[in-house]
Amino acid sequence: TSTMRLLIALLLLAATAFAFNGKVESGSGAIAQSGQPLRGFNCQYNRVNSYFAQNYASLPAATFDGSASCGRCVSVKCTDDSCSGLPAVTALVVDQCYSCSTSSGLKLSSPAFKTIAGMSSGSVSASWEFVSCGSLIQGNPVLTSSDPTNIWWQSLTFSNSRKPLAAVSLNGLPMNLQPWGPWVWSAQGLPLNITSAGQNALILQATDGETLAYTLSNLAEQELDGQFSLNAVLENSFFFYDAQRSGRLPADNPVPWRGNSHLNDPVVGGYYDAGDYLKLNFPLGTSLAFLGWGLLEFPAGYDAAGLTARAKASLKWGTDYLVACHVAEDQYIGQIGDPGIDHAFWGRAEEQTGARPAFTWTSAMPASDLASSAASALAAASLVFASDNATYSASLLSHAQRLFDFGARNEGLYSSSYTAVTYVYSSTTYLDDLAFAAGWLYRATKNPSYLTAAQTYLQRAQYSRNYYVNWDGVFPAADMLLKSLGVANSAGVDLDTQLATFRATWQQGQNGVTITPKGLSIPPFGGWGNLRHALNAAFVTAIHAKYNAGTRAADLAYAKRQLDYALGSSGRSFVVLYGGLVGGPASSDTDYSDVRSNYQGNEVAIDYNAGFTGTLAGLIQLL
Repeated sequence: TSTMRLLIALLLLAATAFAFNGKVESGSGAIAQSGQPLRGFNCQYNRVNSYFAQNYASLPAATFDGSASCGRCVSVKCTDDSCSGLPAVTALVVDQCYSCSTSSGLKLSSPAFKTIAGMSSGSVSASWEFVSCGSLIQGNPVLTSSDPTNIWWQSLTFSNSRKPLAAVSLNGLPMNLQPWGPWVWSAQGLPLNITSAGQNALILQATDGETLAYTLSNLAEQELDGQFSLNAVLENSFFFYDAQRSGRLPADNPVPWRGNSHLNDPVVGGYYDAGDYLKLNFPLGTSLAFLGWGLLEFPAGYDAAGLTARAKASLKWGTDYLVACHVAEDQYIGQIGDPGIDHAFWGRAEEQTGARPAFTWTSAMPASDLASSAASALAAASLVFASDNATYSASLLSHAQRLFDFGARNEGLYSSSYTAVTYVYSSTTYLDDLAFAAGWLYRATKNPSYLTAAQTYLQRAQYSRNYYVNWDGVFPAADMLLKSLGVANSAGVDLDTQLATFRATWQQGQNGVTITPKGLSIPPFGGWGNLRHALNAAFVTAIHAKYNAGTRAADLAYAKRQLDYALGSSGRSFVVLYGGLVGGPASSDTDYSDVRSNYQGNEVAIDYNAGFTGTLAGLIQLL
């Protein structure tokens, strides 16, 4: 393909980020296989994963910046009418574009170009910006030396770093980044103290200042023991929540392909549940409760990632909607959308028309689980926002108390009503939801009557409960919540034993849970959304680690093992480009097909990300 002149204006996108708009070309170049090198380019990556083997970019001198952009990613979106409906692509910067004639040029590999343009070669108008590579980076950085034992001259390259590098030093001596990619140290008469049996000190500093230090016995090609922080992965997980928003989007909406949608819904706003456009309050309530819980238990994790405000905004988007659904005393809209109608539509939320029925639960209908899940979310959020906005916090708590009372007065399953539409999240138990909500109200109010209620519900369920954590099961979450508040064991409520059994279930493979050779804990639910269950269990386990020094190491190791599996230790990442966790393998490490029809393994959902996000924040704080 001939090189085009690219005339792109530099526009301010946000206070700290710039977007480029203009022409983007396809570029030539060999496509690597997973784990193979892209050595033919300036950045000299010695290993790339299967995604970046296909999707990479080259930049002109001004933005390549003398190889300083090696390790960065770009997000590119075609803006031509011919590309309408086609997604953006995230690509790894691998090279300088020597044929780009302007400071704002860009070339993409053929597969990346096809993603945004629908064709393998050519030139289109596009908008692009630098973004975090985030969860697309799997495993640890890989070191490659041109001559591992040379004490007079060293040339080092680094593949698979989660962040671009700003500085590298070896045995206390700084190395210099070269325009052709590697970090080089030339002795200039001073030998470098490298020994094949010694303790070589390697320090990598990222562009955001984070530092990694390694002690190496030699400089042979190797995967380094430790990766840059999970901050970028946590940030991407909130991009997923942004992408799931319904209603009138805020001015700072960061998702370029999303616009206002379903403004005529009976209650506007909230989150779409999954790959469809249903708004389902039963799984949403538990998801928001977990999001609020993570903010309360792991504030240092969110602060370290600079994401506290963003997490609160995501939480408030959901709690505002739950409050609005509480339309009157003992009247709660628990679902908007008919799954039969919705699942027949294949298109964008912004383009969907037709019936959007609302389903309302009243005092004549049992809704213990539905109302209690909302009460848990609102009570947790009332604590999150207590110091920010006392009025809002008090309103959340008031709605939480009234919804709990609503659910407690007429016990039963919400899905026993409107069975033609609630089947998508049919409930099997409600005592767990009542106990979880009562525990949250006890934490928010210190009123002992709520503690008594929580203990009573758990006692009633002592012979019928399970050890799974999801939208339909929060018994272990209720146990952990009470234990974190210093609640002692009581008659029929042995919190210590229940939590020990929960931990053994997931960490040792008991009570129907199996553990794959690569470490994923799989519950006996038929293979649908297994990573959701594993990461929810990891989230509760991370909270357990915070309060139990004796099991902390084992708990954190388990939580990290589940998270690592999702991010790539299994051989591939199960987190999509915009931070959504997919369902993952069904019954074994190899029982997974990356095809659209496999919705059990490839769909995303709000409740999938709930434990994933909390686990990330927990490990950032505790590790």
